[in-house]
Amino acid sequence: SSLVPVVTGTGTVLVVATDFGLYRRDLSADNYELISGNPGTGLPDGQVLDLVSIRRNDGSTIVYAGVPGQGVYRSTDAGATWSFVGLRET
Repeated sequence: SSLVPVVTGTGTVLVVATDFGLYRRDLSADNYELISGNPGTGLPDGQVLDLVSIRRNDGSTIVYAGVPGQGVYRSTDAGATWSFVGLRET
C-alpha cells in the first residue's frame, strides 16, 4: 500500500491509501474520513489508484479519482462528494 496526498487548495487534504481507498481531512480537524464506499459520497468502495487535482483560473479545484473496474469520478467540492464521469471498464 502507498499513500498519495493531494491538497485541494481549500484547506482539505485527500489521501489515497491504494489498498484501502480515499480518505479526506479538513486541515482544521484531527481525523481522516474514509470517503470510498461511504454512503452519500458517490465514490465506490475499494481501491483508488490515481488522483489528480486541477486548480482552475477562478480558484476552484476539480479532483479526479481513478477506481479500478469502476471508472473515473470527479469532485468539485474538495472530495466530499463524487460523480461518475466515464471509463467504467478501466
